[in-house]
Amino acid sequence: MKKIKLAIIGTAASRGCFELSEEEKLEKIINWELLQYQSSAVSYASDKSVDIDLNKLEEVSEFSRKIIKQEIDKDLFKRLSAFNPDYIIFDFLAEVNYGVCQINDSYMTNNSRLKHIAGEQDHIEKYSFNKNNEAFERLLKDHFEATARYLSANLPNTKVIIHIPQFAGAYYDDHFILRSLNRNDILNRTKRINHVSKQFEEISRMYDLSVHIINMQDKKYFANSKHKWGIGFNHYESSYYNDFQQKLLAHIIEDLLGV
Repeated sequence: MKKIKLAIIGTAASRGCFELSEEEKLEKIINWELLQYQSSAVSYASDKSVDIDLNKLEEVSEFSRKIIKQEIDKDLFKRLSAFNPDYIIFDFLAEVNYGVCQINDSYMTNNSRLKHIAGEQDHIEKYSFNKNNEAFERLLKDHFEATARYLSANLPNTKVIIHIPQFAGAYYDDHFILRSLNRNDILNRTKRINHVSKQFEEISRMYDLSVHIINMQDKKYFANSKHKWGIGFNHYESSYYNDFQQKLLAHIIEDLLGV
């Protein structure tokens, strides 16, 4: 059986659905080797690379070095064309949780890895839902359109899957007592993820792309206090990842059957 080729452009919310579930079984039918991690569309759809010497980075893991290199090189579209995936999963937590930084005439996602290169720069301008909001919204629209335009022109048969994650507000401790994560920003983050997901959906359909939605807000999920990547509102209990997989496979089967 030919494997389904799937690219992931998103965060731990999407990556975990493959790496933290029944990975061996899923690998028999799906190849998800292309990952663009914690990266905003404003970064990966930018035209110009960032002039930074990776050799100057110290005390950086190989995984982080790979992610930083992707941010610098702006080669996602080239990698997508070479991989030619059947599906691309997008989640927009990078837009909601991080925002972007302008470095000279290009952009990088303002995630935790930026601190490794920020000291090399003379001036950094930040954009997010909390800072330079109107300009950030314009950047999102422009780069969402650039992404959809590229996919329409170069990968017209690739289907878009928009993963709308949940922000978990609580977890069970070692004594099975429900504990709050004590976050007062979950409602705002949920509104924002719904807003940008809908915006990208509308833009994708405008460019005649085939779009599926996997909305993981239809039931309540909890964070996982023993999560491999640490506790957080996008690091979920295993049922989240299993339910996502079931929804994903349902879309794939429907497409194969022409439903």
